[in-house]
Amino acid sequence: MMTLYSDPNCPLCHRVRLLIHEKAIAVNIQDITTHPWPEEVAAALPYGKSPVLVDRELILFDANIIIAYLEE
Repeated sequence: MMTLYSDPNCPLCHRVRLLIHEKAIAVNIQDITTHPWPEEVAAALPYGKSPVLVDRELILFDANIIIAYLEE
């Protein structure tokens, strides 16, 4: 299952969450304000910002790229 790490106060994260809700995509959503970044995700992030989508071995860290990926 995919996991989305997002900040509840981030407008870019809200865009991704809205798309997930509209398309009824099964995604585990983790708020990063209450949970720390997992080590393997933190090591792969160049900016350390959310949203971040993890799908098996794939880590996406830009809202526009995440939205394009979920649209497919």
